[in-house]
Amino acid sequence: MSKELIKTSNTLHHELINCFIGFCYDMPGWPNFLHKEGYKIYWIEQDFTNKNGGKVKPEVIAKSNMHSSALLLECKSGCASEKQFNSYQEIEVSDVTQKAGVSLVKTFDVVFMTYDSNGKEIVSLIDANNAPFILLCKSEKQIEKVKGKFTVTAVDDSTNSPISLSNSYPPISILPLWAHEDYQECEADIEIVNSFVSLLLSDRPETLAIDDFISKYLDERNILSCFPNRERATIRSRIQKDCKRIIKSHFSKYISIRQKNFSDISPHIYDVKERPNRVDLVNRERRAILRIAANAIGTDIIEDKQPSFGDDVQNESDINLR
Repeated sequence: MSKELIKTSNTLHHELINCFIGFCYDMPGWPNFLHKEGYKIYWIEQDFTNKNGGKVKPEVIAKSNMHSSALLLECKSGCASEKQFNSYQEIEVSDVTQKAGVSLVKTFDVVFMTYDSNGKEIVSLIDANNAPFILLCKSEKQIEKVKGKFTVTAVDDSTNSPISLSNSYPPISILPLWAHEDYQECEADIEIVNSFVSLLLSDRPETLAIDDFISKYLDERNILSCFPNRERATIRSRIQKDCKRIIKSHFSKYISIRQKNFSDISPHIYDVKERPNRVDLVNRERRAILRIAANAIGTDIIEDKQPSFGDDVQNESDINLR
């Protein structure tokens, strides 16, 4: 099932973050110009203060050991403020190394990323503040640098011409929906439902540890480790609760709680009660997503009619291999 079921401003914001994170990985079908220059994700949502004590909180900080350089990302699916611009202008290298804790960095760039429909407003703010920021604008078919210059020459050269996108979205959801502060329960629930079905159809485990499930299905690139400790604990607690709620609502036929443990040391443990029936499981997935979507838009559903997703699957031959 598609995770693009309900589009919100928060999902658009989340999409921009995933676009940038994707540049730091080598993934088929997605530009990797930052990965080529050694950039890796160092922090997500790490706040710190600038030289004048003003608070800044980039969505992402990426670091290249190859160039001793960092990139501070600020995504804008809506308006930007002059106050925020001023806060970023007052950042010095020592703030990045000492306060944000990004070691061995000698240079950094501030990168704003937005959609092309929003680009003119941010360009005006950059010009009005004479800010040395970089602006990347995303359209359906390309990423374009419309303002600024990267300190690292190789990165700047890579972005002097628009970068074509073979896919308008990153090929996978790199930063899971549930891991972002603009967390949307509906979209995250759909992601979890899909992942539970994938696990039950492919791995068919006898037991299920939620922390292992998170690592393998919801955070395969270990993005969770890039969050500050406090945020990491909050995210882990939230996904554990979400998984328990979704199991109870949609998968209680196959999964039952064995142990309830809320410590940070031991994961939540569940038993897989019986060998899943593929046809039944896929139909449960369809109905679960329909209910989640209906709840999100505040409407009722008729269980036997599913015009958005078609009829229930009748035979295993109708199921695509996962």
